[in-house]
Amino acid sequence: MVSDTYTIRFLLQATEATPARVTWREGVSGGFVTRVDGVDILVEEIHTRPAVRLGLRLRYRDDELWLYSPLPVGWLGREYTSDNDRELADLMSDLLRAASTQCARRMNYDFEHPEEVRERIYQQLLFGQPTAALEERSS
Repeated sequence: MVSDTYTIRFLLQATEATPARVTWREGVSGGFVTRVDGVDILVEEIHTRPAVRLGLRLRYRDDELWLYSPLPVGWLGREYTSDNDRELADLMSDLLRAASTQCARRMNYDFEHPEEVRERIYQQLLFGQPTAALEERSS
């Protein structure tokens, strides 16, 4: 059976790869979303009374799975009940950070290159043909 840790590490490595094999975008109600081989993925912060947790939703057709970061224990909330819980929490945090960084870079690029953005959007809208610059940028 494939573990939660393995799956999250796969998503993290694919997000951080050059070129990126997973492209995230900001979700409508917060968090970040992507689609990988037909699986819709959402990673977001979930505010609960004891702490902020990270949630990862995986949806394929009618099946849906939620993974949550383990809650920390102790006075400062920096300890976990096991090394596996710590690793899972760290990986989920790293995945959220990588998705955020990827979106921020893309937003900064768009802001600094408005003519390229305009051309890509117009080409797609009018002719259904993304330009080579779009392919390079989404990497």
